[in-house]
Amino acid sequence: MVREEMVGADGNRNVVKTRRRWRSIAFACAMALVCAFLVSAGKNGANAEESRASEKPAAEKISIMWWNIENLFDFVDDPDNDGDDEYLPGAPSRWNEARYNRKLERLAELITKAEDKVPDVICMAEVENKRVVQDLANKIAEMTGGDSMKVYHEDMHDARGIDLAVISRLDGDYRVFDSTDYFVDPESEERRKTSRDHAVFKTKVGDQDLFIFLNHWKSRSGGREETAARRMACARGARAEIDRVRRANPNAGILATGDFNDDYTDASIAFGMQSSFSEGTVAGDLEVDYLFNMHGTLATYYDKGTLFYWPERGWNTFDQVMVLPRMVGISRSNDRSRLTLRVVDKSFHVVHYDAHAFHDPSNDPRGRAEKYLDPPLAFREIRGEWQDGFSDHFPVWIELESSR
Repeated sequence: MVREEMVGADGNRNVVKTRRRWRSIAFACAMALVCAFLVSAGKNGANAEESRASEKPAAEKISIMWWNIENLFDFVDDPDNDGDDEYLPGAPSRWNEARYNRKLERLAELITKAEDKVPDVICMAEVENKRVVQDLANKIAEMTGGDSMKVYHEDMHDARGIDLAVISRLDGDYRVFDSTDYFVDPESEERRKTSRDHAVFKTKVGDQDLFIFLNHWKSRSGGREETAARRMACARGARAEIDRVRRANPNAGILATGDFNDDYTDASIAFGMQSSFSEGTVAGDLEVDYLFNMHGTLATYYDKGTLFYWPERGWNTFDQVMVLPRMVGISRSNDRSRLTLRVVDKSFHVVHYDAHAFHDPSNDPRGRAEKYLDPPLAFREIRGEWQDGFSDHFPVWIELESSR
């Protein structure tokens, strides 16, 4: 740069004055740059905070369906399973490939259309093998146009060869356990036949572990009281495994579901599973480590029924869901868990599909004086006529969410 020097009357060059002027200009420019940087940094910091806030995931929500889908057998003979002989082309049921495929279609139709979305986790009972579970998952994918969900299954030891299984959008671990050690006569050679295996599916909701316990307890065939000890053995075995998992995972969510073949007020549920439908009891009685039975949130007799028992002409509540009290907002003073998994308010219900709307009693040909609900539509021959339904059980539905 060429600098023009100023000359005064005395002939001296004003170099000092010139340098001072340039230093002032440089200082002002530097200050301006500093201010601009601070303003920009502040804006960038605010934008970064906004970006982080927008990236923080919202509470994750999942839906779970339990359903006893009633005898989903394929049409191929399994020589190791005498229980499938009833479901072969030459059997009295006249089971064949066409009926098998129609059964898959009907089940998938209800699973995909009964609610406003396909459940994220489908827990089920009475499947013959992994093949039929995979076929059902594929049929669901075909109807929704999506990818097939994951299938979880292990062979069990039921005398009829029927198992539990899970179809899930979520990744997880699945294992089977039994309750034979809890039978009233654990030394009996028949104990395996008088009990049933259970299963547990471990997955995640948000950053929370969730253990879903699947149950299909021994039926009342042979008499309710005569078979009660078998279901109590199932209850004690299931509850023991729940307690073991809780000790190892104190901050995990626990959900027990299934076809218990007992009502939610029966001894196997109340004492064997240590489950109550009373919020006051669960919150106040700290001597018992209760599970909360979601059937306590349903209002009426008809809201609660999942199976219509024809010999007694009445509804049963065999299909249930139980959760930790904390998951429904029940505070217990001895609960130190950091669990944030919650049941979505009013999400638990029995799935009464469209064909089973509540009826006005004035339209009832049998003359009942109150509103009534038709039994579930099974997929089998009844009194000489083929019934193109789904299962003899209604499904149950619940939603969970976890906030970080």
